Amino acid sequence: MSIIRKTLAAAAVAAAVTAPLSANAALVDAWKFNLSLLNGTAIGANVVTGATNASNIDHLVINGHSTVNQTVVGGSALGQPFTDSGALQFISNDPEGLGAVIPLNFGTAGVGGASLTGYLQFSGLTGVLNNDGSITFNPGSGSVGFFIEDDGDLNSATGNVITAATYKLIAPSGGSNLDFFGGTAANATVDVTLELLSTINPNLFTDSANNPLGLLTLHLVNVDSLLDPNFSPNPDNTGVIGGNGTSIIHVQNAGQYNITTVPEPGSLALAGLALAGLGTLRRRKSA
Repeated sequence: MSIIRKTLAAAAVAAAVTAPLSANAALVDAWKFNLSLLNGTAIGANVVTGATNASNIDHLVINGHSTVNQTVVGGSALGQPFTDSGALQFISNDPEGLGAVIPLNFGTAGVGGASLTGYLQFSGLTGVLNNDGSITFNPGSGSVGFFIEDDGDLNSATGNVITAATYKLIAPSGGSNLDFFGGTAANATVDVTLELLSTINPNLFTDSANNPLGLLTLHLVNVDSLLDPNFSPNPDNTGVIGGNGTSIIHVQNAGQYNITTVPEPGSLALAGLALAGLGTLRRRKSA
């Protein structure tokens, strides 16, 4: 295969992985979160012990917090950028058809050690508050990781931490207005699409037949966001002076973590046919 055809093939795969979700995307049913693979992994001076797998997963239950810094210009946040940073803890598995959740078990730091916590931490995600009040995240902005730690503060900068996975923010990712400067909404729905970049073990996420869930799946975070009552004022608009500045919003989030197939799977086959046609055309020209 020529360099040109190899490059086009790689581009076709990348385009399929990062394509926006469509009606053809399907949630993965009965997938597995193989946490026992973490046993024996070093965490500080200890190793992980006692972590157990979650299986037959419909979705994972998550909750946490975030802080949004919204730019205000001329007395309006519409059309202006924001940044979003925070963490979402993996709480439990809601299995297919069971009707009850099962707590996730990330094990302990050594025998009899501190119980471990697993969470998504995101930092520096950027986006814009659209003129209709919805928000759109910028694909590729910031960083997102799955961490396991021994101090339970949902902050990978403190305590002993294992980086279990990393992700890239892709489209579509956005939501509705959460009381940005001048807004009136007390809550919002936020949907984030993540491409899995790396894992501590390729079998960390698998389907019901134990096949790794990697390149051709996307990870979805869907949360309901509420203004955090532990902060006052919230939003904090004291930094907006003369109609310009930064409004700070503290948010509580609760929702689900799902895995979905990449939409339009037939696009890879179509891309392959197109590449085959390109090869035939090149051969005819060189004949």
